[in-house]
Amino acid sequence: MSSDTPFLLQTIVEHVTDGIVVINAKGQIQYCNEAVLTLFGYDLEELLGESINKLIADRHRSHHDQYLENYLKTGDSRIIGTSRVVKAVNKNGENFRVHLGISETQHKDEIFFTGIFRDLHDIQEQTSQLTESQQRLNTIINTAVDGIITIGERGIIETINLSAAHLFGYEPQEVIGQNIRMLMPDPHHSQHDQYLKNYRDTGVKKIIGIGREVLGLRKDGQTFPFKLSVSEVKLKDKRIFTGIIHDISDRVRAEEVERALEKEKELNELKSRFVSIASHEFRTPLSTILSSASLIGRYESKEQKEKRNKHIQRIKNNVKHLTTILNDFLSLSKLEEGKIEHQPLFFDLHEFCTDIKEEFETNNTKNNSIHLDYKGDKKVFLDKKLLTHIIHNLLSNAIKYSEAQQVIEWIVLLETKTITITIKDEGIGIPPEEQNQLFERFFRAKNVSNIPGTGLGLNIVRKYIHLMDGTIDFHSVLNEGTSFTITFPNTLKTL
Repeated sequence: MSSDTPFLLQTIVEHVTDGIVVINAKGQIQYCNEAVLTLFGYDLEELLGESINKLIADRHRSHHDQYLENYLKTGDSRIIGTSRVVKAVNKNGENFRVHLGISETQHKDEIFFTGIFRDLHDIQEQTSQLTESQQRLNTIINTAVDGIITIGERGIIETINLSAAHLFGYEPQEVIGQNIRMLMPDPHHSQHDQYLKNYRDTGVKKIIGIGREVLGLRKDGQTFPFKLSVSEVKLKDKRIFTGIIHDISDRVRAEEVERALEKEKELNELKSRFVSIASHEFRTPLSTILSSASLIGRYESKEQKEKRNKHIQRIKNNVKHLTTILNDFLSLSKLEEGKIEHQPLFFDLHEFCTDIKEEFETNNTKNNSIHLDYKGDKKVFLDKKLLTHIIHNLLSNAIKYSEAQQVIEWIVLLETKTITITIKDEGIGIPPEEQNQLFERFFRAKNVSNIPGTGLGLNIVRKYIHLMDGTIDFHSVLNEGTSFTITFPNTLKTL
């Protein structure tokens, strides 16, 4: 042992924060360190030689003397080598709780006992503050308007506040210890455990730290919408996830009412526009039909057959125009009501295009020719009825807005993943400043005001294309022409 060891030990004992007292077999104080003097408020001279009972509260003094006497007589070390909480008393007579540990040692055939005092006042205060803080936190959580749920890494519910329990229709004890998926409808009900596993395995956050709107499943089987915010808390030996649940049922209902009102407003607008367009667009063709029908009766001779046919063709053309207007409004109405469904089937697209080309060239009074450039396979899996309407509209527009005898380009390209259809004309084009309105309902460009139309065709076309999971783009130069390009996924390759 180094010569400095006694000094080192003395220094350590004097500067430790716990009080150290050494007593003899009679219970008289032989030594105490600075911490004892500070803790009890005495000077050293006031304690040396005094009974240890001077530092022990009244209720523990008789017990202490008895413990010491029994030990010396019987060797029963009930308190020796152990520690316990006792009440101490300071110089001012104030009682306070200390943690007391007692050990025995012998020196020159004499028995000594060492007591180590640790003040519990700060610990008690901290415990009290912690308890108060916990109670305050529990009160805040349980009175929060939003639901709060915590789960472990395996998705087991550890806590649920009253708001969350009320939202889902359960008592807290019914869900604590259960898997969180019990509060979720499918598909999340069956997939949530996998979500957690993926996060544990990869550490990739998909919903943690991100607010999103989901559906909850109540005890009675009803679902309701809420906004969910999930955060992660890493504790000493585990991690938990906290979900904040904000019920948005009222907001969603309000939005549904707003959408219904907006839809009703749009339908009323549609009716008003229909009346307006009908009074304008129907008047001219009906007048023409009436006039031609009256004139036909005057041309009875064989020599006047050409004039009769001319008026018959005028009647047919105007009836066709009226039919187009009515079909546009019926199509739009069905789309608005959700009555049109995507119904794909297998058919020969090349044959389909060829038939439409011949139909248009036969009935085209302006003698525009259609150049069909078809590349790729012939079989497709598309909605034939919707595609017919789309192509009819685009070809009709191409002819309508082109000069007589101009060529219409129709390009079809079938590739592995996509089907691309382009219809291009050399007509009047669309003014650049109005191109962003092209697919709006009832829109008609300023350079077509003298050409019959409802302004509904392209709006309906785009809706049909979206029903078929396709896209439509266009490019137009004023007085040079317009091209429309439609792209559909080639699902035939994946079937």
